[in-house]
Amino acid sequence: MSGTFEEVFVPSLLSKSDETTALGCFSSEDVAWEVLTSHLQHELSEKYCSASILKWVVDVVGPEAFEVRTTMTCRECPACRRSTFWIDFESSKGQCHQVACQAWLEEKSENEVHCGWPPVRYSNQVSSLSEAMKALHQRASEADAAGSPGVGVELTDDSENHWSNNA
Repeated sequence: MSGTFEEVFVPSLLSKSDETTALGCFSSEDVAWEVLTSHLQHELSEKYCSASILKWVVDVVGPEAFEVRTTMTCRECPACRRSTFWIDFESSKGQCHQVACQAWLEEKSENEVHCGWPPVRYSNQVSSLSEAMKALHQRASEADAAGSPGVGVELTDDSENHWSNNA
């Protein structure tokens, strides 16, 4: 494929040992998202702590040449307890990229947050991000108590810090 592009999109991952892994360079932001999301679904994604997509403008010098389109931070999933819950603090969205889990939350407005856990057909609306994390923890604890295999979730003391800890 040949062609000229005015801008390109570069998804990348930052490991816990501060090594950056670029996943490619794409002419479409949608393709960059697909590649990043696909990579986050692999078990090896647990070694990463941050992910981003940068937009680079071709033939531009200086800081105007790039724009950070998204930055996500990895946290422990409130439902499956794996380190596969990726949070975009800018848009206040989070999703577990573990294929068997897919727990999610999204802030719709200042006092309206939706959350869900597809495998158990759970969805809820609460008033804050920390309440959404607690609601997912609680539903997972209930599923665990009912004998659902592989859940094993307990509410941790640091659940309030999942949203206030941007680093």
